[in-house]
Amino acid sequence: PRPEDRRVDAALEDGLARLSPGCQGAVVSDYRKGTVTEAGLERLKRALGDAPVVGDPKGIRPEVYRAAELLLPN
Repeated sequence: PRPEDRRVDAALEDGLARLSPGCQGAVVSDYRKGTVTEAGLERLKRALGDAPVVGDPKGIRPEVYRAAELLLPN
């Protein structure tokens, strides 16, 4: 990965570590920007444990949201 990709990944990991304790769930959408990745969503699932993840793929690459328990269809 490029250095800027590693910085983004590190910032994401830091944010997940700080915000996930006590979370009861998460809603994930990138509004057609291509930011959400399958690996990122899997990291979120691991960080949240049993808390549900809802994905809102906005019609672009819905396969990225496989780790989500629910998908919003609109």
